[in-house]
Amino acid sequence: MHQLLHESELNEHHRAALHNYMRFSRYLKVQRLRAVDACFRDVQDSRLLEETYTRDEVAEIVSELAQVVRADVDSELINIAHSNALLLQNIFAQAEKWHLKLTADTTDLENRELLDRIKEFEDEEKQLTRSEHSATNQSPTKCRLQPMNEVSGVALLQQEIDRLQEDNIRLRSVIRTLESKTSGLLDDRSKMTEELDKKEGELNTVRSAKTEHYNREIAELKQQLTGAKEALGQLQISADRKSVV
Repeated sequence: MHQLLHESELNEHHRAALHNYMRFSRYLKVQRLRAVDACFRDVQDSRLLEETYTRDEVAEIVSELAQVVRADVDSELINIAHSNALLLQNIFAQAEKWHLKLTADTTDLENRELLDRIKEFEDEEKQLTRSEHSATNQSPTKCRLQPMNEVSGVALLQQEIDRLQEDNIRLRSVIRTLESKTSGLLDDRSKMTEELDKKEGELNTVRSAKTEHYNREIAELKQQLTGAKEALGQLQISADRKSVV
């Protein structure tokens, strides 16, 4: 938004439309100032007829003048708001014809930097048109907001199609990249799963082998213990027999 009225932001057609709107606004401003001047002249011609006035009489005249000027300014401000709304309606209607959605950022309407750029733009337009007519004495040529013709409409639609196609290509590229990364991650996961299964199989084999080895050793020890007990029993029997003899 801060590039408003930059040369590269507006094409020649839109700049011309903006020039016409600024001239129209200046014409309305002059007419409104004349209306205010007329209010003061009416008071001067109708009320200021005596040489001297009392304080109360002056206060009454000023109060009546203030009411008239206030009512006139209030009416003109309402007309300005309605005119701007009508202009936006015309622009939005043209946009909707081509299925476009425009937005109006009201937060910039009080941006001093942008307002100063508008003033610079208006000063530039005054210099360009000063030799053609006086803004205070002549009414500007009425300029209606022209609807887009078929050629410009097709061109605008083609630009939108090209933009959507570029976005589509870009999104397809992103999708392919994500699919490639996802495929790589799935392959890595599969390899890790196979490696884990392999390691678990090896561990189970080792555990099984160790268990069988331990079981054999335990069985041998049991057999040895049993044999030792039997041998000890035989020795005890022999010793008992000898002691009897």
